[in-house]
Amino acid sequence: MRHPTTERRPPEPSPASARRSAQALVEALRSVGFFLIVEQLGERVLAWSSLVYACQALVVIPSQAFAETAYTKDSGALGRSDAAGLRP
Repeated sequence: MRHPTTERRPPEPSPASARRSAQALVEALRSVGFFLIVEQLGERVLAWSSLVYACQALVVIPSQAFAETAYTKDSGALGRSDAAGLRP
């Protein structure tokens, strides 16, 4: 039997991860709500809105990837205390 102080506990989720999860949930619900409303307008309108949504996603994915890359670069520079690497 292990001593209570030597047991490893899983790390507590950070408030930032909870906020990010809540944001993803709200975005997903917003998309579902949008398509449920558009569905009432007719099949043709739903098809066009789905096409526009897909094209918008093709633009957003690379921009989010660029944002994550910049965030990672800045975080690494801050972790190394390399302020010279952070230029506007």
